[in-house]
Amino acid sequence: MNWLKKQFQKIREIPANPKSVARGIAIGTLFGFVPILGLKTLCAIAISRLSRGNIIAAAIAVTLHDLLLPIAPALLLWEFKLGCLLLSVPHTEQTIPLGKQSLHSIFHTATLLRIEPALIAGGAILGIPFAIASYFITIKALKPVTPSPAKIDP
Repeated sequence: MNWLKKQFQKIREIPANPKSVARGIAIGTLFGFVPILGLKTLCAIAISRLSRGNIIAAAIAVTLHDLLLPIAPALLLWEFKLGCLLLSVPHTEQTIPLGKQSLHSIFHTATLLRIEPALIAGGAILGIPFAIASYFITIKALKPVTPSPAKIDP
């Protein structure tokens, strides 16, 4: 929990426009949901840079998404099923090769090329609401606190 507090403190200390930081957080959150095998952080930084978002915030948000690692298998299965639905993948091809196969055969290029489009589509659709929510939550969290004027009783 201490690590999480440090990450939030890093975000609050970024010397940038809150909207820029919020854009970076939203983009990082979106790319956190898209399983693109080792390129999440690079893509989040690139898109954040192109959209004038804060690249540090994007990198932190992608990293924070890794907190979902304990539920990653269920999340990936949900993304895959959603992606198959969106891409109209036939029901017979909606299986991820698990079971007694070796890890090498699961991560074989042919297998990945078959399942990755559905994972990307499902991850993007699943990540969009979280990205939008993280944008508005970040804007609210980074809003400067202005003291209210003291009421003077006559």
